[in-house]
Amino acid sequence: MKVPAPVVPVRRTGGEHPGALWHDARLTAYEGVDVTEIDVRLERVSKLFGDVAAVDDLSLDIAEGEFFSMLGPSGCGKTTTLRMIGGFEDPTMGTVYLGGRDVTDLPPYKRDVNTVF
Repeated sequence: MKVPAPVVPVRRTGGEHPGALWHDARLTAYEGVDVTEIDVRLERVSKLFGDVAAVDDLSLDIAEGEFFSMLGPSGCGKTTTLRMIGGFEDPTMGTVYLGGRDVTDLPPYKRDVNTVF
């Protein structure tokens, strides 16, 4: 199975929440954030296209009001991840939460998110 280089999410926050960096797209710990303050949560999300893993076991939390960006080379799964959050791609495995609500099986028009490129 061909696996592209992992997405490395980079977290930049202001105010009370310290910034953090995850390696291999794995959430380690995010102290000081109540779970109810998480706007976007991905739990062990993967997307396979045939035998190619576009996104492989990605878990992350994005807190309310946080500035978040994903950096990585072409083909590493950035756009696929955004498409799964928006409902335009179904994850092969894992769960997508928006505002604490499981939206994994909801169509895009029933999700309160927008995507701009």
